[in-house]
Amino acid sequence: MSEKKIDRSISVIRLIAFSFIITCHIQQYLNINLAWWFNVGVQIFLCISGYLYGGRDISDDIMFYKKQLVKILVPYYITVIIVIVIQTFLFPQYIDLSIIVRTILCYGTLAGGEHLWYIPSILMCYIMTPLLLRYLKHNEKIMGNMIIMLGIFFVVFTFFINYFNPAIMSCYFIGLVLGYTENKCYQYEKIKRIIMWFSLMNIIQVILDYFIQIQFDGMLASVYNLWCNYNHVWLGITLFNIIKRILDNIKVPKWIIRVTDWSDKYSYEGYLVHQFMIIGPMSIMALTDNLFLNVLFILVLIMVFSRLLNLMEQPVLKFIKGK
Repeated sequence: MSEKKIDRSISVIRLIAFSFIITCHIQQYLNINLAWWFNVGVQIFLCISGYLYGGRDISDDIMFYKKQLVKILVPYYITVIIVIVIQTFLFPQYIDLSIIVRTILCYGTLAGGEHLWYIPSILMCYIMTPLLLRYLKHNEKIMGNMIIMLGIFFVVFTFFINYFNPAIMSCYFIGLVLGYTENKCYQYEKIKRIIMWFSLMNIIQVILDYFIQIQFDGMLASVYNLWCNYNHVWLGITLFNIIKRILDNIKVPKWIIRVTDWSDKYSYEGYLVHQFMIIGPMSIMALTDNLFLNVLFILVLIMVFSRLLNLMEQPVLKFIKGK
């Protein structure tokens, strides 16, 4: 399998994940229950990130950390500063000093920016990446160690650092294991099959939610919600594996390649800006009486603002690189 082909399959999966995220938030605005099932795009994003870094060797931890911090935080801060200015002058009832401080510290977010929880989560994943890769490199029993590490993730991020969602974090970790074991370990296909079987629990969830329409209270409700969150993990990772296997064995049409050229370059910027135009005080979903036109206008603005944000990043990145 050629490197170019792997990159192209990842590019298409990234585009699909981004499409899922936008669709999910539009459905949330419209109060459509299907939003839950499209809310798997971020899980796929995290799996992609973990998969890509799992196949790499990190020789310099400090340089790796610096690169990831700059890559994630420069676009983030440019975005939130612009939104803070807009909301301060046009929507002052939605913003105050405490919200601004928490947003700057990545410990809270602005109105319409609830999707930015992703920023501290992916940074935490990057912080752990060199340590996880070293652990995998020195432990040949991949399956056993994966179960142990998932257990550690659950305990640490549930009871000690509960700002982070352990289910979400595990998407990155499982992607990391898949990337590390591919072409290195006979257990790669076995791991994918186990994940596939776990993903079938989503069928049970569909039956319980939509056919039996069962309702839980108290502790049972908490346990059921936790189970549903992990179902989403298996669903996201399974979709990643299925789509990747299909794309690795077909020729991707040229028009899709042209679209992925955009998404590869601007998907992160698109993620940062998109929800502000869909949900919250800056939403333009009700701009006209025609839903299709509103959605089309939002998609155009996402592309325009993503490009503008990328252009604004360049002088900052050059300055940091020069330092």
